[in-house]
Amino acid sequence: MGAPRQLDLKIDVAQLSDPGRDPNKQINEDSCGYATTKFGHLCVLCDGMGGHYGGQEASRRAIKTIFEHIEQSADGTKPVQALKQAVEMAGRRVYELGGPPENKVRPGSTVVAMLLHDAGVDVAHVGDSRAFVIRSGQIYPLTRDHSMVQAMIDAGFLTEEQAIGHPDANKITRALGMKPEVEVEVRPEPMELFPGDLLITTSDGLTDLALNKDILGATKQALASGGLDHACEQLVRMAND
Repeated sequence: MGAPRQLDLKIDVAQLSDPGRDPNKQINEDSCGYATTKFGHLCVLCDGMGGHYGGQEASRRAIKTIFEHIEQSADGTKPVQALKQAVEMAGRRVYELGGPPENKVRPGSTVVAMLLHDAGVDVAHVGDSRAFVIRSGQIYPLTRDHSMVQAMIDAGFLTEEQAIGHPDANKITRALGMKPEVEVEVRPEPMELFPGDLLITTSDGLTDLALNKDILGATKQALASGGLDHACEQLVRMAND
């Protein structure tokens, strides 16, 4: 049986990336992309790290690998497995950027990827880049960060509000490139999609500074007066204010 060709699901896509306000961090290390694949609509966002263009190259290599590898997956592969294997391969390719295993300082990248098809949406992630769905006027997280701050929230030491601007916000516990093999978290089952659902992926450039309710409010306000591109612009503006 061949891999499903998902032609019935129709989506609109917009994306925007911005290096932020810090004059010392004007190299944009984020990468994002969209393509229609043999498994469905694939949206990927990566946030690189490493400085001196290492993070930029890491996120670009991760994106390129994921899009290439998923199309090379064998016919009959489940979409979620094709997605997971593509992200795992991206982890290996980013690790190779760091040179010999004894190198302690290595470029790396987070990743969050959504594969939309007629059975729903599969989500895979590594690190602290996030995915959300806005449905019926509410926002719901589809990922949980692999980070020190998230561990403190889970343990009850921090609230979501206290996590905003926390000094350990940039310390993640999992990333592409940290190790030769990466543990990729995927949703066990695809989430059913409904007309009007709005899916969002974002790096920590937004979520380190804005609560989920703030993201919801800014998105709803933007969509009341414009389209998806306008919503992206408003979210970037909120992060930079």
